[in-house]
Amino acid sequence: MPQLPVPQSAQRVPDVGNGHKSAQIDHAAAPVAVVGLGYVGLPTSLALLAAGNEVIGIDLSENRLEAIRRQEVDLLPADHQRLAAYVDDPRFTITSDHAAIARARTVVICVPTPIDRHLVPDLDALSAACASVVEHAVPGQLLILTSTTYVGATRDLLAQPLTERGFQVGSDVFVAFSPERIDPGRAEHPHNRTTRVVGGMGELSTSLAAAVLHRTAPAVHVLPSTEEAEMTKLWENTFRAVNLALANEFAEDCRALGLQPQPIIEAAATKPYGFVAHYPGPGVGGHCIPCDPHYLLWQLRALRVTSPLVETAMSAIAARPRQVVRRVHDVLADRGTSTAGARILIVGVTYKSGVADLRESPALEILAELADEGAKVHFTDPLITTLKLGPRPLRRCHRAGGGAVGPGRGAHRAARHRTGMARRSAGRAGRHLQSRTAQGQGGPVNAAYADRRPPGAGAVSASQALKVQPTGPRPERSGPDQGIPTRPKPTPPPLPPLRSARPHRPGPVRRCLDRMDPDTRFDARRVLTLICLLPLLVLLARGAPALLQDPLLLSYGFMVLLGTIIMFYLAYTRYDDPSERPLRKRPKDLDSFPALPTTPKVSFLLAVKDEVECIEDCVRSMATSDYPNLEVVVVDDLSEDGTQDVLRRLETELDIRVICLDKNLGKKGALVRACEEADGDIIAMTDSDCFLAPDALTRCVRALVTHRELGAVSGHARALNADFSFWTKAQDVWFEGQFRVVKATEATFGTVTCVSGPLAVFRRDAIFNYLPAWANDHFMGAPFRFSTDRQLTGYVLGQVWRGQSLKAQYADSPFVTERDYPERRWRVGYVYSAKVWTNAPPRFRPLMKQQIRWKKSFIRNLCFTGTFMWRMGPGPATLYYGHVLWVTAAPLMAFRHMIWAPMHGAALLTVLYLCGIIFKGCAYGIAFLIDNPGDSRWIYRPAMGLLSTLLLAWMLPYSFATIRRGVWSRSAT
Repeated sequence: MPQLPVPQSAQRVPDVGNGHKSAQIDHAAAPVAVVGLGYVGLPTSLALLAAGNEVIGIDLSENRLEAIRRQEVDLLPADHQRLAAYVDDPRFTITSDHAAIARARTVVICVPTPIDRHLVPDLDALSAACASVVEHAVPGQLLILTSTTYVGATRDLLAQPLTERGFQVGSDVFVAFSPERIDPGRAEHPHNRTTRVVGGMGELSTSLAAAVLHRTAPAVHVLPSTEEAEMTKLWENTFRAVNLALANEFAEDCRALGLQPQPIIEAAATKPYGFVAHYPGPGVGGHCIPCDPHYLLWQLRALRVTSPLVETAMSAIAARPRQVVRRVHDVLADRGTSTAGARILIVGVTYKSGVADLRESPALEILAELADEGAKVHFTDPLITTLKLGPRPLRRCHRAGGGAVGPGRGAHRAARHRTGMARRSAGRAGRHLQSRTAQGQGGPVNAAYADRRPPGAGAVSASQALKVQPTGPRPERSGPDQGIPTRPKPTPPPLPPLRSARPHRPGPVRRCLDRMDPDTRFDARRVLTLICLLPLLVLLARGAPALLQDPLLLSYGFMVLLGTIIMFYLAYTRYDDPSERPLRKRPKDLDSFPALPTTPKVSFLLAVKDEVECIEDCVRSMATSDYPNLEVVVVDDLSEDGTQDVLRRLETELDIRVICLDKNLGKKGALVRACEEADGDIIAMTDSDCFLAPDALTRCVRALVTHRELGAVSGHARALNADFSFWTKAQDVWFEGQFRVVKATEATFGTVTCVSGPLAVFRRDAIFNYLPAWANDHFMGAPFRFSTDRQLTGYVLGQVWRGQSLKAQYADSPFVTERDYPERRWRVGYVYSAKVWTNAPPRFRPLMKQQIRWKKSFIRNLCFTGTFMWRMGPGPATLYYGHVLWVTAAPLMAFRHMIWAPMHGAALLTVLYLCGIIFKGCAYGIAFLIDNPGDSRWIYRPAMGLLSTLLLAWMLPYSFATIRRGVWSRSAT
């Protein structure tokens, strides 16, 4: 065995006296059971076999055992040779039976220790393995844990259970921890060239473990305890994570200064002391660096101790793939094109070169995000043939830039050195973006940096890679992140597993429209919409003569059909998402509206009461928004179900502000209390049962920043529990229509009358002076306790006519005295791309309660907004009062057609009425299908139309009769 120089602090075998020498020799040469035959356990087994030990390999996966027997496993060439030599050796036994542990003198535990979606250690595999080892342990055994874990795990999972079984640790059985030191895919650091670290529970445990480890390692560094050995592993990978995050940040700094980081890092690396080279890349993958520091952070949070530097580094690492995607947007924007429809090739998708391992690979996130945005993504990697990307598998592309890229000896490393490129194929408007696999951080290399890199690092310059020579100002990007840097943050929780959470790839018509200039696109949309509305227009034309003959009978249906056609036309021809394109019509006095900073501070507010089951996901989705300049304030309005405990835990973990009230104020009062603490230029609010997409807030802020006339915007809500029941499916489709059609229609005039609670984003100067009036709102002589999103929106729309009187009522309030903002004729918009999901009532009874609340809010708003909407212009006024007329007439029409008509022998009128409802529902259903291709739930829209017209309409008179009643409630159950 080759011998390396031994550090002064390391010992080949600890000096423990002559009495223990024989025990060391017995354990060192005796049979060893290796629990877990993964990327650590199998090479460890082969190294022990080469040292002369008998090895019993144990793994619960029969598929893994069979792959080992067939030698179809991912190993270094030297280990492949060993496996071929030992697979049939009688000294090497592999089994799934943990009872075989009793036959060994030494047990080495090598099982995975990942983290879950909340960045919390997933100890299931480790706990199960340790429990099995303890169950089958026999006197005289040495148990060595090598899996990365939290400080104290060896004591908790091995020593204490062994003591409970009656063993005395240190004399009956021996326990130690020695962190694994496997460098997958790198032959430079085999077992026999890598010093091991060990800490045992007692001197004899340490010496026995050191003797076993020394058979495969040149030296063993001894620590006095298992806890210090556990912390050593966490320190190793935390050090790497922090420096990789720093390298990425340094690369961005260099790019901002017009420098390439590669030669600078290489120059710094010539210093023989005090510097370790780390290279930037597209993200960090694998089993260690993205996961292990979270074991430390998790344990520190339990002690209410923060580690700001490590937390910031891990947040930056998690955000890195999204930066790569934004860089792709930049490069394509330099060419004047969008990501939708671009052909992009990723070269290298494993987290590290030479390893067929996709765990935590940033390539997967980059591929998924680009595909979600409509890009035609491809990949090539000699070690991976198929990826699961959405419902369909993505197969390896065998040609890259005209040259074959396929499997074979050295092909994967060669791919690392290929330069990125983008080219337009003959006859196609496609692009290829090619990058390399990074050793330091794995996966596809960010196309943003140096053109030359040593093996295992770096990336190519995007402008060189895409052969782009930018001249003049950059074209305006359509994405939400222009001018907004990335804020370090925890990894966002995954989006809900819903069809509505999977962005649909734009079809050929949409891609064609996106490439047109604004005027041509508007004309094309108008023509296409008219073609789609042609059946409704024909029906309207055919019914017009009959209307003149019997206006009393047909006027209602005629007006509903006409209104539906107008709304569809406006929503699909005149609406533009303000976060993606400038609005077509801007006010003449645009300069009178104050501009927001490029990256204004946002105060994100939430009021909660008794929502312990869903509050964590909601708060996490708020705190992990990709908007950088953000503060999150959560107010607990005297919860009694454990919600406060959850919020206190999240307060430390997510760096949010939690206010626990000692008196119930109601939802509006709680939100106004949060506004007292908020100092953002923008105030955003959400409901406590909602879940936001990471970019939802950023898109809303972008809309406000780029359109100074907007005082507020609403996001786009869908049902979070859409698959739960008939009621939730119907409401999900109904939500889509109410937002995509109704709000989009209102937004064309800038008069959205309800900035809905799931995501409501306001400029501070548009609402701040009116918050006391909102909190203390009274109606019909009683406090109106419902949150009334409509009412707060009304204050934005109508402050030119009602603002002075509202402020005069609360002239002594700090919200008025702190700063008196001038009344402005704000517009209110809607951001279709700002996705948020909310829990819909899953059963009939809570649905009725929800509808009653909404009807009461409608009535209250009518008595405020209805007093000035006629001043907003003919379009907004017609839209608003037409909707009011339809809602108020609905109960009367239902009575007339469903009760009066059959009683007077006009059953045909009833049939026509029902057919009209179904017909209108089908029209909305088809619109849903156009926006959500392949989603068969459009058929629920006609059913929801019948329910709304025949049943929910009757809630309006009941709501008016009980309007003085009010309760604090967010629950949909």
